Amino acid sequence: MMWLFKPNVENLESSKDVQGLIKALGHKDLSIRLEATRALGRIKETAASEPLSTLLKDKDIKIRTEAAQALGTIGDARSIEPLVAALQKETDWNIRESICEALANADKTAVEPLIKALRHPRPEMRTQMTRVLGRIGDIRSVGPLIEVLQDKEPEVRVEAVRALGELGDPEAVPHLSEALKDKDADMRRQAAKGLGKIGDNSAIEPLTEILRRGDW
Repeated sequence: MMWLFKPNVENLESSKDVQGLIKALGHKDLSIRLEATRALGRIKETAASEPLSTLLKDKDIKIRTEAAQALGTIGDARSIEPLVAALQKETDWNIRESICEALANADKTAVEPLIKALRHPRPEMRTQMTRVLGRIGDIRSVGPLIEVLQDKEPEVRVEAVRALGELGDPEAVPHLSEALKDKDADMRRQAAKGLGKIGDNSAIEPLTEILRRGDW
């Protein structure tokens, strides 16, 4: 896209010229592209969701990061699938965290795509997706997160325990009580915290036992 002059992103934002800002996303100057991406996030215009979603594949790390943050601010359900897809392919940890933040702030339509992605081959991805499900707090996640307790990677299991505690559903109590016996100390600590948050009477006995053993 050819430009005869450098766009004034500040003026475009103040006048809420969404189409002008979307056009600026394709400018050759990286700083203009970054400013336009941030401005679209601040305006929170859902019409910008699709063009911002395409930036999740951009070669520039800063652009991908800002695009994820802008989409999280806008919170449009149409951006869920591109965000989940980007999360599964992104190699930069900081950008993945920005995507997770965007998904956690977005509509609960993110739950089903995230549940499907819990079988991702990379453990760090399963960990981050599990964390996002815990933050979203939708009851549909309980069963799938209980299954994640069988994951072969300790960090994934610990995150599942933490997420189940945040969800606070009594269905998780027997599974968290079993996790109190795990050989991993972090797993036991998170299970105890989760049971405390849920506050179910059936957790009193296993919690008392772990306190008696001092097994933290």
